Amino acid sequence: MGNVTETIKEARKRGAEDERIFNEILRANPQKAEVLTEARRRGADATLILEKIIEENKLSDSEIPPAPEKTTPEIPPAPKKATSSRKEEVTDLKEKLKEKISALANLKLVGNLLPGTRYLLMGVDISDHSIEILLLGRSGAISSYGRSVLKAGAVQNGEILNQKILSETLKKTLEKAGPRPLEVPEHTREKKSFIFEKRDYKSIVTLPDSKTFIHIFDFETRKDLYRRIKERAEETIPFKMEDLYWDFSEIRTDKPGVRVLFVATLRDIADTYIHFFKSTNIEPVAFDIEGASIGRALLPLDNLIEKEKEVKMKDGRPRMIIDMGARTSVLNVFNKNGSLAVSVSLPYAGHYFTKKIADHFDISNDEAERLKRKNGFLKGTETFPVLEDHGKKIIREINQAERYYQKEFNEKTEEIILAGGTSLLPGIEDFFQENFSGKRVRLGSPLDKIDDRGLIDSEKAILYANVVGLGLRALTDNPIKTGINLLPDEVMSQTEKREKKKLPSVSWKLALPLVLGVILIGLIAYYLAFAPAWMSVEPFRERIFPGAATTEDITGTEEVTTDTGVAGDPGMITIVDSEDPVQAKISPDPDSPTAFHVESGSDYQVLEASGNWVLIETRDQLGWIKAENIEGGIPDNL
Repeated sequence: MGNVTETIKEARKRGAEDERIFNEILRANPQKAEVLTEARRRGADATLILEKIIEENKLSDSEIPPAPEKTTPEIPPAPKKATSSRKEEVTDLKEKLKEKISALANLKLVGNLLPGTRYLLMGVDISDHSIEILLLGRSGAISSYGRSVLKAGAVQNGEILNQKILSETLKKTLEKAGPRPLEVPEHTREKKSFIFEKRDYKSIVTLPDSKTFIHIFDFETRKDLYRRIKERAEETIPFKMEDLYWDFSEIRTDKPGVRVLFVATLRDIADTYIHFFKSTNIEPVAFDIEGASIGRALLPLDNLIEKEKEVKMKDGRPRMIIDMGARTSVLNVFNKNGSLAVSVSLPYAGHYFTKKIADHFDISNDEAERLKRKNGFLKGTETFPVLEDHGKKIIREINQAERYYQKEFNEKTEEIILAGGTSLLPGIEDFFQENFSGKRVRLGSPLDKIDDRGLIDSEKAILYANVVGLGLRALTDNPIKTGINLLPDEVMSQTEKREKKKLPSVSWKLALPLVLGVILIGLIAYYLAFAPAWMSVEPFRERIFPGAATTEDITGTEEVTTDTGVAGDPGMITIVDSEDPVQAKISPDPDSPTAFHVESGSDYQVLEASGNWVLIETRDQLGWIKAENIEGGIPDNL
């Protein structure tokens, strides 16, 4: 791992928390990632891991001081600067530039992109009590995630009642999301209705189960299927079809004929979610259903990311997922092909159990909730008889759903997977197992399909099952058309039209990696041969580890600097006054992603020019500015 002893020592002296030190060590030593992340999964905190590493001589035999108390950190004197040859400094600068260019190029891979676009596509799960977001990279590794508790009354029974509170909570969740925060632009942070630049972020959202209607319809042939599904729905759903948004998907089965899963939601509910997301400038591209999303996260499905049409159960075993939330428990049965075949919503869930405990012992709901979380279904506790009695109601419903499924599909479910916050109650897994001795009962594990980098508490990972399923859908070939989508056709068509206008040609997409490679080689060659002395490596050091005096603080390798002057300085430019912030781009291209924003009237150091663009440098960032945003245009000496 290199000389991390000195790294930890210096970082702690500067007041860095062990959590941050651990993340830096993890980032700098990917070969140790499996060992370190496994320790996090087992519940160890950053301080314990660091001390354990020391004990096992994985860092150094040197003594490392204990973590400092929460006091003002002592700032050591800055180390003396050493001199070096021009060649050494340019070589070092070349490596830093390679890191910078690599980081900028990887912005496309930080999160999944809508096919052929620059849009980051994240999963967003809104419940009555919390907001969860998840952005996965193409490899399935977490790029950003977050969970925040909602104030009571913002969302109730799946309906958005207070958009302001919900918007503020979502905004805070996005800002603090780690390991790579989805940063809210500086100039928008005080504007309640503007979270992101509209062209950068989109979302897949689940509508609450309580606000959706799910039915299974059978037909002999596919002839006039759309019309006949609509007719059957009009006979079944207690609302007019014009008051609904609806969609359907075929259920793969061995029976002759056509079996479809029909799903609908009220227009008023969906429109509220559409309005909310568009007010935050995070455009929804799909409204999924919780049953399908949780199944995507918890079932052993094959070919999930590559081609959704070929998704099937790896082992061909039917399963039931019992999603026990606060208000409802939903029984979802998936057949041997991985299709959602049965969905039943029950009123027996977390709040129901709390009320029954409160009534039985004549105590407050708060005290009943505490007892429920402490004892749950553990035998020998005071709450067990109460929860056992009322838990049997769920058992009866499961048996009824099982009988229906056997009749319709001529097969039995072989496993029960528990999900939802109520599934974390002590002893609940054993309770279900005793009532279904012929089936395997287990708590769902949504982290099996993603690389969570040890950042999510594995004991509470089930809380992320729905949003993990949304994140996995975002990785499919066509997340808009994969599975059920209750987003209105007119909204989807608008999104698709905008995407088509922005789609580059196939030849351009194939040539893009080659072009980027040529640019990278050219930049490296330029800086090897012509990099001016005034280009210091200080900004890169500060960006990598703010507050560190040298690269040794991170890697254990001393960075050599020089006191060379600023000969060859091409000068400064001033940004013109403007009401809107000026965007500094990653590359000299108006369609390039924004690197950062610059302030009107401010002065910036110029590095070089390219056509109608100039490359500027801030303390720790590089970005391209168009000539029209520069007072007096591009300087003559460029």
